[in-house]
Amino acid sequence: QRHFPELSAETRRAWLGYTEGGKVVVNMNHQQFVLTLAHERLHQMSHPRFHETFGRGLNEGTTERFAKMTASDLHLADLPPVYPGQVALAEMLGARVGLDRLSRAYFKGEVGQIRSVIDADLGPGTFTRFVEATGRNDLMLARQILEGR
Repeated sequence: QRHFPELSAETRRAWLGYTEGGKVVVNMNHQQFVLTLAHERLHQMSHPRFHETFGRGLNEGTTERFAKMTASDLHLADLPPVYPGQVALAEMLGARVGLDRLSRAYFKGEVGQIRSVIDADLGPGTFTRFVEATGRNDLMLARQILEGR
């Protein structure tokens, strides 16, 4: 309540978690506690350049993508989707540039390799168009760009 006074009690009960000031705060009473904890911890480990380059939507999608990999390793199943459109875009980007490049961009800030692959595969300037779309959280356009449309 202290951090989000505008939220109703019902919304607060459904709330999962956030990272602020280097601290992870999660709703321990939610069924997705473990996945949310992994998601928020990954935010702490991510490189600021990734978020600065791609915007909140792809940052959340990529974070959730990596959190789901953790959940899979922990044999957690049947959890409701979080950020489904953003996760789908992160998966498309990972398929296009490779999970290793996506990981290095997310954790080390090495976004240049993603630029190189996208521009080499889809034409010069495509990376810039993709970044502009992700920055606006225009998932549809970003997906079309990755599909070469």
